[in-house]
Amino acid sequence: MVEPISPLRGGLVVQDGVTSTIFRFDNSWTALDFPLPDGPMTTNKGELDFKKFNLFVSSWKRGMLLLNHKITMTKQTNTFPAQIITELTVFTAIGAAIVAIVPNFNLTKYLSWISTDERRLKLGVTAYLLFVITALLLWGARKALKLPLSWFMYATMFNGLIIFIKFISSPNTYGKLSSTSLIATAAGVGLLYIFGATCVYLFSQGKILKSLSSASKSSEEVKLLFAAGTFVFVNFLRIVIFLLPPFSKTATATYLSSIFQGGGLILSIILFLIILGVVEAFDRAKNDKTTLRNVYILSVSMIIIFHVLWAIFVRSLGVCGC
Repeated sequence: MVEPISPLRGGLVVQDGVTSTIFRFDNSWTALDFPLPDGPMTTNKGELDFKKFNLFVSSWKRGMLLLNHKITMTKQTNTFPAQIITELTVFTAIGAAIVAIVPNFNLTKYLSWISTDERRLKLGVTAYLLFVITALLLWGARKALKLPLSWFMYATMFNGLIIFIKFISSPNTYGKLSSTSLIATAAGVGLLYIFGATCVYLFSQGKILKSLSSASKSSEEVKLLFAAGTFVFVNFLRIVIFLLPPFSKTATATYLSSIFQGGGLILSIILFLIILGVVEAFDRAKNDKTTLRNVYILSVSMIIIFHVLWAIFVRSLGVCGC
């Protein structure tokens, strides 16, 4: 006997002979009213259609697998790659060893064939070693983030120029800084670098200067104009914040004034090339928001590490009397 219980959904009461977890035949009645796109899971005779039931179970399993996969992918995309975190840690440890040990070595004894004084030799060797490990770090990051070779080239270029400024040019002013001022100076200058990188990141996301991106100019012209504008704005902040009262007497202001004396034009060109390199590198990663965010985090992390290493290096030079 078959009794309809849900006329709107086509549900039927069928006798299936199962009444408990121990499978045995009985004379009980069970209501089956599973809604499916092609009708209830019962036949016209009121018997369970196992084909439709298996289809329902398979669909449910597929749905749960897709949901679990989506949750897993969301967790992965919202997490900075562990490989790059490990590489940054190793990079920091090796970099700290380089900037702490090299100034205390008598390099002219081992590199007597290089005709230069001891101090310049130490600056050059330190910068070279840091550049090598930076290139290795960026190559690993490129593989982890699946970025093109052009990204590696631009990232290596602007990080190499930062190394040149921090470890070859700026140590010339270390004698004008007390050891207690190194951390404040590194933090103040580092914030200027981070501000510039953040401007480029927001521009690559399309969150600032949308009118410039939508203007009737080529992509290269837009990037060049933005790099020039960022360079002018960062220098304006440098002058307003650190070279005018009340911050004109700070150690950071003294450092910035000293480093721009004599070679200000060359340094300005290098800084512009750094900003242009950051723009080009971020442009290679902007097609994927997660990749772009990870590139930004990597860039800011390296800026912080470079300035910490710079403080250690200048301190080591001062201690050894170089």
